[in-house]
Amino acid sequence: MSNDLSKAVTRASNDRDYRAKLLDDPQAALDDEGIELPEGVDVKVVENDAATIYLVLPEAEDDELGLTAAELERVAAGLTEAQLTSLLMVAGARH
Repeated sequence: MSNDLSKAVTRASNDRDYRAKLLDDPQAALDDEGIELPEGVDVKVVENDAATIYLVLPEAEDDELGLTAAELERVAAGLTEAQLTSLLMVAGARH
């Protein structure tokens, strides 16, 4: 997907109208390029300038488990809430 996004960035560098649309309505602009984002993923587009620095931080870890929400979702895939709760209780007892 990052390759697809780089195509959108390249187009925005050369096409002022597309750039404006990407800034105003990123989802619609990406749709125009046929770029599909995973469900639940939001995209925010910002424009660099010489007076602003953007610092992008990674997703915060869950303090209790030390897992990000995405990592927890991958680990929990296929488990019921009760199974996951039991598993977490057992893992917590081992610490």
